[in-house]
Amino acid sequence: MILMTLGAALLLLQAPFGPLRQQEDSSTRSRGTIEGVVVRAGSGEPLARAQVTLIRTAAEIGGLPAGPNLASPPATVTTGADGKFALKNVEPGSYRIAVARNGYARQEYGQRVFGGEGRVVTVAAGQAITSIAFQLTPAGTVSGVVKDSSGEAIAGAQVQLLRSTYNSDGERTLQAAGGNRTNDRGEYRVYWITPGRYYLGVIGAAPARAVSLLSGAGSLNAIVERRYSTSYHPGTVDVSQASVIDVQPGVELTSVDVVVPEQEQFHVRGMIVDPITGRSPGGASISIVQRGATAAPIGFSGSDPSYNPADGTFDFRDVAPGAYWIRATVAGSSADSVLPASAAGRTLADVFVDSLFAGRHVAQMGLDVSSDVDGLVLPLSSGVSIGGFVSVEGQPLSAVGDSGRLEVKLKPATSGMVMNPSRHQPLTPQGAFTLENVLPGEYVVTLQSLPPGYYVKDARIEYADALDRPMVVSEPMTGSLSVVLSSKGGQVEGVVADTRRRAVSGIQAVLVPVRRPARFDLYRTAITDQSGRFIVRGIPPGDYKVFAWEAIESFEYFDEDLLRRSDQDGASVRIAESSRERVEVTVIPAPLP
Repeated sequence: MILMTLGAALLLLQAPFGPLRQQEDSSTRSRGTIEGVVVRAGSGEPLARAQVTLIRTAAEIGGLPAGPNLASPPATVTTGADGKFALKNVEPGSYRIAVARNGYARQEYGQRVFGGEGRVVTVAAGQAITSIAFQLTPAGTVSGVVKDSSGEAIAGAQVQLLRSTYNSDGERTLQAAGGNRTNDRGEYRVYWITPGRYYLGVIGAAPARAVSLLSGAGSLNAIVERRYSTSYHPGTVDVSQASVIDVQPGVELTSVDVVVPEQEQFHVRGMIVDPITGRSPGGASISIVQRGATAAPIGFSGSDPSYNPADGTFDFRDVAPGAYWIRATVAGSSADSVLPASAAGRTLADVFVDSLFAGRHVAQMGLDVSSDVDGLVLPLSSGVSIGGFVSVEGQPLSAVGDSGRLEVKLKPATSGMVMNPSRHQPLTPQGAFTLENVLPGEYVVTLQSLPPGYYVKDARIEYADALDRPMVVSEPMTGSLSVVLSSKGGQVEGVVADTRRRAVSGIQAVLVPVRRPARFDLYRTAITDQSGRFIVRGIPPGDYKVFAWEAIESFEYFDEDLLRRSDQDGASVRIAESSRERVEVTVIPAPLP
């Protein structure tokens, strides 16, 4: 009886596993494989020990595309001596494939430019993909010596290679792409650098010392003998005057030296006051950062520089000559957990912004430093309100359709400036608007959601130009902001073709103003259709060139160096009001990775 019971139990235990094994076998059969090879570009030599990573771009979870944190974790394999790899049991879906190996530039499958995105690979159930091939480009090396103006080597200096990147507003930032510290002879060597164009910077003495102590590098006997400003190859403190370093595949650039110029440094002293109470805040965060188009990305900045809450005074030391934003921030009390009555009828995002920054007070001031600064007064403020109107030249505002979609926005005109977040404030039917909590600073006036064919023709605060020049906001602010639209925007139609006059589809045509520097909103883009055609509407009058690069990094068309090198490949076009122009553009080939 006992044996029969045990036998029955075993049968019951085995019963569920039969179908489960069948499901697992079915699931395994529905998965795919990806095979390929990694070789050295140029020679075709197989590369062993390269890491191949499969990254799923999206996953179906609960019937909705997953975000980055919900996607399947990356799978990584290593190439063998023959350079081959195999990714097995790949679930159906869309993927990117990336490869990395010491001594070579990282690369995504289908990537046409370093730092750009590669091609998405779609794997179907049971599919075997065997045609994936990577040709890795050897990385480069940069080496040299850092000296002071007397020729003495500077030991322990932090050296960084920096590359330009841009955002949609045309603002440039320089991102670190590699670095090292100089030895006792002032020598440095930065290796395994992705080929491309870079600046070489030497971080100022005080920050470099802090970096070395945190990293545990250098000698405990080292001291900061002299203080110097952040400098760039070959020997300038102005990044706009720095020389560009062109790193080539597999090449070591030697003698890329930096002579750190002698430069006097100064104090910036002052106090923070609340103009309402006349007292200084008990606690404040205060910083100084460089401002302007040539602001150093790794330049001097400080926080809480010997701030004395008893009298509100502060003292920044070792400030190099230049243009700065100096600002102080005093946080308000913590946001209430209960929504205020004013929340009714507003979006959750707007309520959150108002709650987060309730009671926040900021002092911000532009400052040019060429000697010691004493007696600076930073008055705290929650910002000013700027009212204004939007109108349409020769037409009622209703001509644009749903005018409630239009929104006047301010954006910082110079880097390093801080501003209060703004909540969505559509126009009234009469075109009126109010910009609230605007901090002192320099701004660019923009209008969001313009209908096709329209452009901003004029913007003025009182009688001052606020369109082609930054709008300067200070306290108190008088007058209103007037924004005039025109329905007579120009239009450019065109075709992008290769050197054999074959149409190129899916490529970005870029309209660039000839007179530069220019407002970022004058740069326009459009994607070519199947026949290589594109159209750009609502163009303000002026002279432009149209370019079509086969592959560039995001917003790289703001880069003046790229535009100079590509100038002869652009198609010229002059836009007048309501004009309709046609151009033919030849695609600019991408340098292969």
